[in-house]
Amino acid sequence: MKRSIVLYLSAFFISGLVWSSCKTPAITSGENAAKLPNSFPTQSSTDTVSAASMSWKSYYKDPQLIALIEKGLQNNLDLKQFTQRMKSAEAEWLRASGAMRPTVQPMLTTSIRRFGLYTMDGAGNIVTDIVPGKIVPIDLPDYWVAFQSSWEADLWGKLKNRKKAAIAQFFASREGKNLFTTILISEIASAYFTLQSLDETIQIIDNTIQLQEQAFEVIKIQKQAAAATELAVKQFEAQLLNTKALRWEIVTQQIETENLICQLIGGFPEKIQRGSQFFLPQMEKTVNVGIPSTLLEKRPDIRQASFQVAAAKMNAEAARKAFLPSFQINAMIGFQAFRPDLLFRMPESIAYSLIGGLTAPLVNKAGIKAQFEQANANQLEILYQYQYQVIKAYAEVYNEMVRLKNLDQAFELKKREVETSLAAVDISRDLFRTARAGYIEILYAQQSALQTQLQLVDNRRKQLLAKVHLYRALGGGWDEIGN
Repeated sequence: MKRSIVLYLSAFFISGLVWSSCKTPAITSGENAAKLPNSFPTQSSTDTVSAASMSWKSYYKDPQLIALIEKGLQNNLDLKQFTQRMKSAEAEWLRASGAMRPTVQPMLTTSIRRFGLYTMDGAGNIVTDIVPGKIVPIDLPDYWVAFQSSWEADLWGKLKNRKKAAIAQFFASREGKNLFTTILISEIASAYFTLQSLDETIQIIDNTIQLQEQAFEVIKIQKQAAAATELAVKQFEAQLLNTKALRWEIVTQQIETENLICQLIGGFPEKIQRGSQFFLPQMEKTVNVGIPSTLLEKRPDIRQASFQVAAAKMNAEAARKAFLPSFQINAMIGFQAFRPDLLFRMPESIAYSLIGGLTAPLVNKAGIKAQFEQANANQLEILYQYQYQVIKAYAEVYNEMVRLKNLDQAFELKKREVETSLAAVDISRDLFRTARAGYIEILYAQQSALQTQLQLVDNRRKQLLAKVHLYRALGGGWDEIGN
């Protein structure tokens, strides 16, 4: 009868335990992400293959730039930090996987105990033989050599969800490294083309200085012959000094850009070797953008955000499972004795324990609820970040497409403007020699020619950078052999 009552009470207790804890909250689902359009605005090409499928070694044509990028990928310290973060995420993955398996640990302990004589243990020990003919010592040594193990049965998939979250975080960290790789490649390429533009700028300034010095010498001779005034001489001299000062500013930028490249490739400042083909094709002439949905596959930041969404959802699910009962098994087996010489006597010294327990929160659920609410809010936040990243990627590609198209049109106009301004310099010089134009016309023509040439160089630099940024916006560069 008593046994039946105990069984009924136990069943009632377990039922109440499970029932009270099985009321788990639901995970809030976010709004569906906006569907990407089928094409980009003003897109004329129907080619579905994106330039992001091309490796960076094929996209960039300058061998010296390729060498710099290779050096950067090998030596950049920030990229090495991302590698270590990947290893940390991999270790967390292994830890989460290990949590699903039983733990087994060797145990070796020694201790000594003394029970008070006016206690149940103390009073019993002084009349009890521990071995034939010898009572239990008042100071009782205890030697343990054993293996202990614990295991939580993953009844509801809580540990499995944590493992999935850790796996997703590992892949997110890998995409984080890929993302930085694309950024690093684009920054090296941008700095390299900027350096080439500064070289070209210095060459133009040097040519202009040579022309201005010739004009300055002519105006000084004319002044000596009373054919020109001191005002004209000073204005030619001021223009020449201004151009020389501009050259020193560009030289400073040139050195700073070289040092930036050295920093990106993980080295100390040194001279950077570069090609002189600034106005020649240095990348693919046509950059295919493919279809917008390709961004989901190619862009590392979107791929990273996707894995982070999966990890956050798994973490939220694991937090929800914490409301459910958990079943824990603890076991120990080994040898125990009060003297070392008796420790391995079998079967007398063999000791073991096996405990299985079902636990669940009944009263204080505030902590578990707070963890769940935090995980739930976090997965929604990351989901919205993913949606924002998709929209941002689309806008970046579109912006670079428009910028590149407009720069191409502006470049052709600017080339014609340079040709016209250089012709104007020659015409003004001839007219001045025949006294049909004043020195002001020469000064203006020379200054205008210098500015238009510098603008042409800057326009070309912007063209190259737009191609660099478009390739990066499409997700190109992180996979050396292409996707």
